[in-house]
Amino acid sequence: MLGSVETGGAIYRSGAQVGDEIWVTGTLGDAYAGLRVLQEEREEREAWEEKLIQHYLQPVPRVREALWLRSTGFIHSMIDLSDGLSSDLGHICQESRVGVRVEAAALPLSEETRRLAARRGEDPLEYALHGGEDFELCFTASPGTIGPLVAQFRTRFALPLSRIGEVGPAAEPVLIKAGQEVPLTPQGYDHFRKKRD
Repeated sequence: MLGSVETGGAIYRSGAQVGDEIWVTGTLGDAYAGLRVLQEEREEREAWEEKLIQHYLQPVPRVREALWLRSTGFIHSMIDLSDGLSSDLGHICQESRVGVRVEAAALPLSEETRRLAARRGEDPLEYALHGGEDFELCFTASPGTIGPLVAQFRTRFALPLSRIGEVGPAAEPVLIKAGQEVPLTPQGYDHFRKKRD
């Protein structure tokens, strides 16, 4: 990896603060959905399936978006979602020594990903949480600071910003699903495994 950043300009995984809101850019699970389409090895595909495949084969790193978000001065921590939300958010927890509560219903899912998961009889939430390779951004910021910027962000980058949870004291990450709290166990890509399960 090559690159540079001005002194004091980097945003680390270690900056999340108790009380922060957790936000993500774009939609989650599309790249994994694209991989699932390819694994089906069907001869003919519809336009919506090709769109998912492109998310997998040609991901777009959110560099411009990250720079703009940094320029607001509100961002405490940030990571790109290459390993999957459950794993990458776990990196923020570990480095910042905090816990998180994520709202399952708040995770942004595209209609294409929902459609594919329904066809396969699978839960699109699993794609969003553990699929990885979306290269969207996950970041934390003080309450009330990002909400007013959502419309401006969408206009500038043609992407949504979604608030998906909050940062709490050091504890195991939690997923709130259908009103129930369950552990948010990292199940994304692990660089230290010899092969992916």
